[in-house]
Amino acid sequence: MLVPGSLSGTNWAQPLSMARALEEEMVTAGIIVLDDETPDATEQRRKTFIAMAKAIIRHLKDNHELAFAAGDLGALGNPGESFPAAAKTLTGKIR
Repeated sequence: MLVPGSLSGTNWAQPLSMARALEEEMVTAGIIVLDDETPDATEQRRKTFIAMAKAIIRHLKDNHELAFAAGDLGALGNPGESFPAAAKTLTGKIR
């Protein structure tokens, strides 16, 4: 499940959120140095990551495509069912 993230005070409320993953990657890459920040700067940065994560998740939900080869479904079908031998692309909004 895609979780954008939220804060409890200035700390992350969810350990596996997208916003926290963005922060951790930027720290690992040396783009952010946590020791150099004030608490206010940390809170504002984390709120920015939460907003970015929400936008990314919304975009993925609104614009996803699922492509598969019909042969991939053959093993999942009931005996006697047949699927077209062409690749299919499904588009639409995830609910």
